Amino acid sequence: MGKGEKIMLCFHGFGQTPTDFLPVLSPYLQEYTFYCIDLTALNRYLLEIGERSLPLPVWEMQLNLFLSQESINHFEILGYSLGARLALATFHLFTSQVKGVWLVAPEGLYFNSTFFFATRTLLGRFLFRWLVMERYEILQNVIKLCQKFRFLSTSTARFFLKQITTPVKRKLIYDTWLFYAYCMPNISELRQKIRTFTQSFTIILGTEDRLISTKKIKNFAKTLPILSIKELPYSHQEIFLRFQLKK
Repeated sequence: MGKGEKIMLCFHGFGQTPTDFLPVLSPYLQEYTFYCIDLTALNRYLLEIGERSLPLPVWEMQLNLFLSQESINHFEILGYSLGARLALATFHLFTSQVKGVWLVAPEGLYFNSTFFFATRTLLGRFLFRWLVMERYEILQNVIKLCQKFRFLSTSTARFFLKQITTPVKRKLIYDTWLFYAYCMPNISELRQKIRTFTQSFTIILGTEDRLISTKKIKNFAKTLPILSIKELPYSHQEIFLRFQLKK
């Protein structure tokens, strides 16, 4: 997508496809060539070859192959929400080739105990699968309670409720969380990589975002002056359609 000289790799959020980037990135099609990675297709491919999750070495091998095929030497990175986990993994593995990083409402910049329990422990995976695949009505009620007590915005709650309406969608949730379970670098190592990074690194947050902890992200950024944090008055869903690639 696009025909500009600059290259950007884009990683979408859960429930999205690469085409969701089109209205957001259309103003930059003369400046950039965008490669929007289809994470659902990648997940499906890995399942076909027997990989339940995406460990860092597997992602390094896959992306090296892609960059070689496309003759890409340097690139910028854009990651939204859960896709920011893979954007951060890409930054960690290919730092010397990265010319800029954009993270929008990102997951992955702080330890998420719920995500860790649900994907990295035997008990957590069992309960997560039981809740999503067999007793999803409990999950529906939890989402509605979170909306009622304003832990989730109305738009975010509505989005999540849409994602669990069929067995196929619920399986996608389970597969997606496991897909991301092992692709994140160590937070301390990531912090060190960012500290020595000499290109731009921008984080865009929504002040109305109730899905990620903006406070924890700001705490992460305190000792990293290279990080530029921009805040916009939007929810987790709205900010995806509102952010701009402006340094």
